[in-house]
Amino acid sequence: MSYQLYNWIHVFGLFVIFASLGGISIYAATGGEKAAFKYRRALALAHGVMMVLVLVAGFGLMARANYKFTENPWIYLKLLIWLGVGVFPAFVWRMKNKGLMLFWALLLLGVIGSYTAIFKFSAPQFKKPASIETNIDTGFDGMKRIPSEKIA
Repeated sequence: MSYQLYNWIHVFGLFVIFASLGGISIYAATGGEKAAFKYRRALALAHGVMMVLVLVAGFGLMARANYKFTENPWIYLKLLIWLGVGVFPAFVWRMKNKGLMLFWALLLLGVIGSYTAIFKFSAPQFKKPASIETNIDTGFDGMKRIPSEKIA
């Protein structure tokens, strides 16, 4: 699949996830009961299916853009945000008296995720100081050897 298709699936999934979580959190914040919520199953299904699609599309985007975990620490932050959004409904139903605060926390997660996606920060690149000799080879036994062209 193309990069654009992965991107479309990823963004569409994020819209559905945040819409369903926003609906759940506002319903809980207004005093609604979990058992009486007639859209609970539909929103939970949308949330779960889209969480899987967002994860798969995110890894597809990584593969298409040739990102590696070791070179891009922002990927770890995105996975933590994904995990937080995944467990969010459990927090909403357990702490419904703080539903509005959780709604704002959800928006903050979305802003942090968006910022991370746009401004992909990278691992710091350390340069060797100019004073270090770079043409000395370390052998298998750990002894340093000078290349033969330097000896002559």
